[in-house]
Amino acid sequence: MSEMTHEVVLVEGAMTKNGSAYVRCTTKDGQRVNAFGKGRGLDLFEDAGYVFDDLTDGKRQVWKTHPIGVHLILTGAWWELFDVATKPEGAAPDVEYVPNLAWYREKAINEARKALQRAVWFDTETTGVDAQAEIISIAILDYLGEEWRSFVRPINLDAVAATTHIHGITAEELIGAPSFAEIYEDLDDLMPSWYEWAGYNVGFDARMIEQACMQHGLNAFLCPMLVDVMLIYSQFAGLWDAERQRWGQVKLREACEVCGIELLDAHDALADIRATRELARYIAYHATQDETP
Repeated sequence: MSEMTHEVVLVEGAMTKNGSAYVRCTTKDGQRVNAFGKGRGLDLFEDAGYVFDDLTDGKRQVWKTHPIGVHLILTGAWWELFDVATKPEGAAPDVEYVPNLAWYREKAINEARKALQRAVWFDTETTGVDAQAEIISIAILDYLGEEWRSFVRPINLDAVAATTHIHGITAEELIGAPSFAEIYEDLDDLMPSWYEWAGYNVGFDARMIEQACMQHGLNAFLCPMLVDVMLIYSQFAGLWDAERQRWGQVKLREACEVCGIELLDAHDALADIRATRELARYIAYHATQDETP
């Protein structure tokens, strides 16, 4: 047996144009190879103890727990299957989790309603997403609808240009803005730990606030429960990603378009958090016709 070069973690049934069955294989590192009839790959799987007769067109098996060892050879732009490792005793495809979509939709509606009653809503714009990224704009809405926003002067003004094309903020606009340390007490008053913090992909924004505290040598905020409207929307819309075994990740603009919510100035912190709260309002009261969004 030759040395194995890759591990197959996903096998999908498919059909050729002339009606012949074959399987599409995806490796752990994202490479793809097809296995057809005798002499073209499927027989190698069968000889190794893997039988995919029940994989009709569109059906799939996940092999992340017991990946299938294969030897692939790159021929031009395509991978070809050269050998398959013998199936270990007890190896079997994973049992995929399939969520109860109706239950999660109801859960999403309830969480949106609760957030509208007791959450502080916030969004940030930043110089990036890594450990050196800094907040340059933040907007907050309290549960009564009061708004607060501020530009934030970063420690490294030169880093702003890298993301100006996303948020439209330039370094020149931030020269006279307060530093994060200078708005720290305002944030402490506006975002108390006894309120939930809500936002769209809110885990990122919460991490950026914690990161800013570290950058300025300040005590981190006591982070309360986070309410992620991106997750709530995905559960409301039934967007389960079976391949990744997680809820789908949808951009705010796309979610707003589906729900008929106008998003002005996308990637402006205040515009984004206004739209996020309106999206939650749509989810919370879209379930019945007698409740007004």
